[in-house]
Amino acid sequence: MKYKKCKIVVLVFSLLTAGIAYASDFQQCPFELLVSQTVQGAQPDWSAFNSDKKHPYVGISFSEGSPDKRAILSPSKEKKIKGGILAIWEFPTSVEGYWVSCLYAETSATVARKLPSEIQSCDAEYDIRSSPPLVKKWHCDSQTKELFSAPAK
Repeated sequence: MKYKKCKIVVLVFSLLTAGIAYASDFQQCPFELLVSQTVQGAQPDWSAFNSDKKHPYVGISFSEGSPDKRAILSPSKEKKIKGGILAIWEFPTSVEGYWVSCLYAETSATVARKLPSEIQSCDAEYDIRSSPPLVKKWHCDSQTKELFSAPAK
């Protein structure tokens, strides 16, 4: 009986500490984003109610240049895999550079960061059993080695 309890404690501890290390990984998208929304120009006779709500992470997008320029890239290739789709983005040399944006459910608010210039491609594995499809994991590669990767929570 003591052996079973020890196994359970070790398993729970492993899951908890794995989550901590995983969340601290520098390239990981935040698991949720607190967004403050404010109603603009409410009509007469209507009451405005603003909100502060946390939105869960659902996916990523890539852009050439800063995401505010709206040059969002479609995947270069997609292929079906068991339980999902693998989307692949290939990045030729660019003066602007490439950015990854973290996407969140039910909001257009995002967070983004510029990719290192050595990055030549990124891919994302989407779970198509959810609606909309959620990113299960993603990673980016340089020509010579994988620079960073980020599994989804």
